[in-house]
Amino acid sequence: MVGVTPRRGFVSKVAAALGLSGSQDVRVAWAEPLDERSGESVGRTLELDLSGLSEGQYSLSVAVRGADGEVATVSREVELIGGR
Repeated sequence: MVGVTPRRGFVSKVAAALGLSGSQDVRVAWAEPLDERSGESVGRTLELDLSGLSEGQYSLSVAVRGADGEVATVSREVELIGGR
């Protein structure tokens, strides 16, 4: 799963909870088949077009679930400049 979530201040969080502002959360998930010979997952490259998002601070997260069901997640804070 790949997710991009705006970092919001208190007022923005309250407005979103009350439905007074649109959500800009973006999430993508898919199941990746294993390589038939090795039984391992195949490396992938992912390109995200975030040009439709507004300027601001966002959290970019990538989560991977292994064959054993364990989930590994990494997140990075990014700043978008020059958005819509």
